[in-house]
Amino acid sequence: MRVQAEVAIDAAPHDVFAFITVPAHGSRWQEGAVSTVLTTVGPIGVGSEMAHVGRWLGVRFPTRATVTVFEPDRRFGYDLFSRFGSSAMRYDLERNGDGTKLTLSTEAALPFLMRPFASILEQNVARMFERDVQRLKTVIEADLGAPDTSRDPA
Repeated sequence: MRVQAEVAIDAAPHDVFAFITVPAHGSRWQEGAVSTVLTTVGPIGVGSEMAHVGRWLGVRFPTRATVTVFEPDRRFGYDLFSRFGSSAMRYDLERNGDGTKLTLSTEAALPFLMRPFASILEQNVARMFERDVQRLKTVIEADLGAPDTSRDPA
């Protein structure tokens, strides 16, 4: 099964990449994300591992992920493993004028018992990804438009 969704974000690729590579940000924009934490020491990069709690079709499930693609401002990806199988999540970024075109995609081999439902599952994931990338756009653009309150005004 392969699914993808695209969105134009009014932010530079650097800003989009910086946002999507913070594991804790996932629950702010991913419908299926309850929580994600980095479980390895150091900055995120190829080989980093994450623990994730997801929710899909009303069921919560734990997954683990390993970062397999890390090309600053261009590509980010991780392989996700759960009791249901595995999938490859990829984020491709392209400069689009002053903004970024982001393509979110996943590729997963469905377990044998799920194959008869492949079309329904694919449609469900595609709709979820469309909602997710729209939320991502909204969150990033709102964050960049918000005043910086992290500095002491004194």
